[in-house]
Amino acid sequence: MKTLLLLGLCLLLPPAAQAQSKYSTQDGMIRFFSGTPLEDIEGRSTQAAGVLDLNTGKVAFSVPMKSFIFKRTLMQEHFNENYVESDKYPKATFVGRIAGFQAGQLPAAGPGRCR
Repeated sequence: MKTLLLLGLCLLLPPAAQAQSKYSTQDGMIRFFSGTPLEDIEGRSTQAAGVLDLNTGKVAFSVPMKSFIFKRTLMQEHFNENYVESDKYPKATFVGRIAGFQAGQLPAAGPGRCR
């Protein structure tokens, strides 16, 4: 019985430990800001999807371009039609790796809070 219990734990624990190495979100927030002499431009989306792998330091995310909201409707129209051509390119994606990443350590800098 002990052997069976030990075998069961050995089979169940590795996937459980591995499952905690990747964190994902479907409602992440992405914001950009551009200060100009005439007016500041800020866009914000809360529809970003992303994954962070704590074993490798790889990160990937995507966001629908039409999900960015601006304080003025005209800014949003110009952004979608003239700058990013969101009908032609509906989604932005990023795939990268955290520079200087070491497994088990996740450096953080700046104001904010970790949850």
